[in-house]
Amino acid sequence: MEINGYQQCPCHPDKKIKFCCGKEVVSGLNEVMSKSQAGQSAGALEQIDRLIARDGEKDCLATLRIKLLMSLGEVQEANATNERFLQRNPGHFLGLQNRSILCLMQGDIPKSYEALQDAIDSVTGAMIPGSFSKSFETLGAMLLRAGLALSARQHLQAALRINPENEQAKMLLMETMRVRGPLLLIAGSFELKPAPQSDAPWIKKYENVGRALRRGQFRKAQQISKKALELAPDEPILLDAAAKVATTGIDPVELNRSFRRLAKVESLPIHDRIEAEAIAQLVETSDWNLLKEVAVTYPISDLDETSTAALSSPFMVQIDLSSVQPEDGAPPPRFGFWQLDRERLSEGTEFSLTTVPQTVGLVELYGRQTDRGARVVWTGVKGDSFDKAQADLARWLPGLDVAAATTGVVGEVTEEEYRRKVSRHLPRGTSRTVMNEIERQATVDFIKNTWPTMPNPHFDLQKPQDLVGKQEYEVPLRASLLLYHLDYDSRPWIAEVLDEVRQSLKLSELPDFEPRGLETGELSPVYALFLNPAKLTTPQLGWCFSMGMMSGLAGLARKTCDELLKRNNLSESNLSKSMLLQSAAMLEVDDDRCFELLGEARREAAREQRSLGEILVAEFEQRLLRGRFQGVRRLFEEIQTNHLDNPRVEEQFYRTLMSMGLLSQDGRVRLPIESPEPTSGSKLWTPDGSASSADAVAEPTGGSKLWIPGT
Repeated sequence: MEINGYQQCPCHPDKKIKFCCGKEVVSGLNEVMSKSQAGQSAGALEQIDRLIARDGEKDCLATLRIKLLMSLGEVQEANATNERFLQRNPGHFLGLQNRSILCLMQGDIPKSYEALQDAIDSVTGAMIPGSFSKSFETLGAMLLRAGLALSARQHLQAALRINPENEQAKMLLMETMRVRGPLLLIAGSFELKPAPQSDAPWIKKYENVGRALRRGQFRKAQQISKKALELAPDEPILLDAAAKVATTGIDPVELNRSFRRLAKVESLPIHDRIEAEAIAQLVETSDWNLLKEVAVTYPISDLDETSTAALSSPFMVQIDLSSVQPEDGAPPPRFGFWQLDRERLSEGTEFSLTTVPQTVGLVELYGRQTDRGARVVWTGVKGDSFDKAQADLARWLPGLDVAAATTGVVGEVTEEEYRRKVSRHLPRGTSRTVMNEIERQATVDFIKNTWPTMPNPHFDLQKPQDLVGKQEYEVPLRASLLLYHLDYDSRPWIAEVLDEVRQSLKLSELPDFEPRGLETGELSPVYALFLNPAKLTTPQLGWCFSMGMMSGLAGLARKTCDELLKRNNLSESNLSKSMLLQSAAMLEVDDDRCFELLGEARREAAREQRSLGEILVAEFEQRLLRGRFQGVRRLFEEIQTNHLDNPRVEEQFYRTLMSMGLLSQDGRVRLPIESPEPTSGSKLWTPDGSASSADAVAEPTGGSKLWIPGT
């Protein structure tokens, strides 16, 4: 459609072109728009420059020129044009929006945030121009990429309030909700509570905070919130509002301070205080003691001699370097090894936390290059095992020139992460049961024996074991343990371990957490972990079970599923017994019990006259995951032959095949060779044949038969 003089002007949407920039630019604008729509941005820019040379830098021409320059990546010229536009039109929202985007293009999130807030503050009247939806969405995407998930979500929600049809904002907002572990704390609602009925002097300001938030005036909301708190510094609802308003900003210090202040309000329910403190710890600005990750380079005289020693050393485990992509096109290392703190164990050894060797560093051997001699590079953390690791390396590998070694810092790691995430080496073919048990022992040892002895930034650098009986630290201690609970929630033993730690710290019993938030569709992680399933109605149980499954809270899903299976009125929860048995099997840690539950689910589905397709796919997936390959081929053929007419089954089956890497590029399906069931725990299988129990794969019956979705 051609532009005419009575259409809105590109620079001032409240004015017609004829009465803004003049009807003489209409024909030129038509040519510009025509070229731009045809993808000829450079040609459109040349046309605009000719118009500017003829008619001067009219605002409509400058506005279009800025957009074209940005699309071409000409940031400096776009910025210069935009600043001239703002000089002519101080405070114009379009110029401020453009400034925000240009700051993002230069990687400056703080300046972009301020410019967008300047822009939204400049808008008068109830209607907010639709262009702001894109601006909030763009900044929200960058905030999400920068790890500022709370602020990102607030910006994306603002984008959708302005334009509910912004599909990109919807997609990004969903991405902010796909979180697991401790990050579930930031997945809740951060909307303000309704204003209380009161004539208190701060009520009006509280209402204005809500209005500013709804308009996307986040900076203004923060300013009003601070003024309200000056009137009533200890008012709980204002402290709650200040914390929620802080989620719209980009200052982690203010975010931490606001939630920690809220956690100290003794009139709030204890569970709310724990949750607020956990969020404060999640965005903690005072970090644990930092340890340096270093690369130590040792010149060597004879690569063959050194590599032969490494290959034969019981303290070294060779790693596959086929997928290593060196930076800057440099030659890759000839060999790579994990260095162990003790001799590697052989298959069949009795494993325990005290006998399994720890990985203390990565050892890479490089041959001679044009500009560098042969060398060994050790990479690891400069922690308490560093000196011993270097001495052992020099003793095990001949030819290292220790005197000429150089050390460079390549990163940092917190002491908490260093001690908690110790890497241990188990022999190839170790059963999953043994691996899970070693992980359990390591986690229990850290939480019960190491964590209490470490100076902790959440407790003013005091050790948890020194805070026994100090009431002022009860909420921070519980919040820290809550974060570990969320981090290890999929492990069924974590609650018992944390209860033991709470008892050792003499933390008081918590009251039952009353069900709340179900009616509004909210799920608090604190609520999820501290609720008593027996006290919930069947519909409430069903809702919590579904949320536990979707959010990855395995502990919540497991205990609500167990309780639901005791109920006789499952129809009230829109769940069937066979569905619950199927879910219970997927949540079950013990392999034998998993397949018993799937058998029960099959029998129950037959009684319910429910299709077996989804249960068969679940069993197919679990057999692959758990290394129980007997019957996999039969399951595959039964699903393919009898159940792919069900779209849900087809989608679930295809997703399983893809996630397990069973579909080759030419559409063939590869299944593991069926072998007798393992007697000492199952072995994991991957289609590349990396597991010892599945070194061969086979096509399904029919050889060349292809499985194609939708056929």
